[in-house]
Amino acid sequence: MAKKQTADGGRSTSATPPKGKARTSKNAKQTGTTSRSARRKTTKSSARTSAPRKSSRKSRSAAPKKPRTRTTKKRPPIQSRPSFWARVRAALARRWQTWRDPAFWQQLYAQRPPWIDEVGAILLLVLGVVLLTALLNTTSEAAFSIAVSRVSRRLFGNGAYLFALGVIAAGVVALLPKFGVVLRLGWLRFTAIEVTFGALLALLHLAANDPQPRALAHEGGGGGYVGWALSQL
Repeated sequence: MAKKQTADGGRSTSATPPKGKARTSKNAKQTGTTSRSARRKTTKSSARTSAPRKSSRKSRSAAPKKPRTRTTKKRPPIQSRPSFWARVRAALARRWQTWRDPAFWQQLYAQRPPWIDEVGAILLLVLGVVLLTALLNTTSEAAFSIAVSRVSRRLFGNGAYLFALGVIAAGVVALLPKFGVVLRLGWLRFTAIEVTFGALLALLHLAANDPQPRALAHEGGGGGYVGWALSQL
């Protein structure tokens, strides 16, 4: 750059500004233009994004509102609780249906414990021996023996001895399978034995030929109360 001389002969500074200041001014101008362009872009994008929101708000406001309907839940009907006797009758009816089913008794017989036969046989033997000794020992002063003898005589009369022997025989039959001896007595044979015993008691009471058969049964004669009841049929 050419330097100018003054009239006095002095030197003057150059007319052009320094390079550093020129560069800073250019950078400031460029940053200003970039900031303006960024602002313009942001305003345009905001305008674009705000436009569909306004349209969506208008569409929501323009759509008719549906009236709200209240849904009422239906309550289940209250069932009346059955009475105590009705429940008892229903339970007895169910039990009676199960008892009438032969499969129930077969299943119960199959599920019995293996020692139940021995216990039942021993109880029958003991009961038969007690009855027979109470009937034969008439001079005993034991209250229990006298009571057992009186009750058995009033029930079966002179057939009380046969009843005691029958109880002992039932205990022996129940105990025989444990020794390898099996006696099969079906329901028909068991019923026939009971019918025969009842007919024998009725014949004993009729054979006594007492004018007061009820008094005879009360005293333990004839066939007892069982024989008297069967003879009146």
